[in-house]
Amino acid sequence: MIAVSEWSKCSKPCAGGLKERRVECKQIMAQEHKVEWPASMCPSNTPPDKKPCNGKACAPEYQKPPIPGNQLDLHLSKSEAKFAIPQTGFCSVYI
Repeated sequence: MIAVSEWSKCSKPCAGGLKERRVECKQIMAQEHKVEWPASMCPSNTPPDKKPCNGKACAPEYQKPPIPGNQLDLHLSKSEAKFAIPQTGFCSVYI
């Protein structure tokens, strides 16, 4: 007799995980007493105890663009504020 448990939940939400279950070979003895056999004594057509799941790729994680910290170069006049922003250029604000 082969006893099979329910499949477990998938080990990963995406990018390939595994589901597992118990597959046991047992012999029913007198008075319904069950004796488990070693795997080597199980029939060759025993059902699998593992199967792949959630094979789709994971969605890319949102990554915020790098924001320069307190590295702004600020030039003020009566009518214009000019910012030098590293790696992106200049920004002028007219007042």
